[in-house]
Amino acid sequence: MSDVAGPGFDNVPPLVNFKLMLCEEGRGDAKEFDRQAKANMADPNTLLGTFTQAALEFRNGKKAEGKKTVADAAKRFPDRSDRAPWIDTMIEFGYDPR
Repeated sequence: MSDVAGPGFDNVPPLVNFKLMLCEEGRGDAKEFDRQAKANMADPNTLLGTFTQAALEFRNGKKAEGKKTVADAAKRFPDRSDRAPWIDTMIEFGYDPR
């Protein structure tokens, strides 16, 4: 069976959920952000769960913890191409995890 969607396509739907959650924060809807964050962290061992945790830490003024969560993600998800769109998204929304 061919990979019609291309490599990494499985990461797109969770990344969209992450972006939608961050949009809620940008719109000023903290309650909806929190609701989506809770759903996104149902499995903390995924890119979605990990980067949602980092976004929460940044949002709550815990920049050092957020950076540590992103650094730990590099160990758990060693392929840079898997992490890059998540990091780019965080930067787009004002969280600089570098």
